[in-house]
Amino acid sequence: MDALAENLSLLVEDGADLSVRDRYGLPLYAAALRVDDERPFTMLVRHGLKAGAYANHGMPLLLWHVLTTKGGTSCVDSLVGLGFSVHAANKDGYTARHAAASFGEPRSIGRLLHRGLPINQPTRKNRMTPLHALCASFADPPLTALDALELLLRKGADVHARDALGRTPLHDLCMCHC
Repeated sequence: MDALAENLSLLVEDGADLSVRDRYGLPLYAAALRVDDERPFTMLVRHGLKAGAYANHGMPLLLWHVLTTKGGTSCVDSLVGLGFSVHAANKDGYTARHAAASFGEPRSIGRLLHRGLPINQPTRKNRMTPLHALCASFADPPLTALDALELLLRKGADVHARDALGRTPLHDLCMCHC
């Protein structure tokens, strides 16, 4: 057993409350998922942590993980294996795949697409697709996201998709990086 697992076990065995939330309403499992390492979350689940589907303010847990780890991938398969939906979205329709695309993280995008997420599903509020999210991201330089762009295009991302303002992903790329 590694030091992290041993420390978690000692605290839980000594009566640490697994249902506690911080002053912002974030549950313990949301804190455990802020790092791109599935061990803390897995250990807490093994000790009886009952993880709800949402981290805070209606944000799905899988989306929370991808956002807080800037596209991290290590917990995606574990969360899905525990029954968390890859289709869950916040109130605006923003999903984990939009977040992974906005960080230009091809491993996260690939894992989420492998789990059945539609490649061109737009958000409800501004009709942004994952390709829009990638092209409008503030990655500097944008060429660091080339693998993610190639993956989205290879999987069938629609380069003609228009958001609520009528912009295509090419508009977003030029507006943010030209």
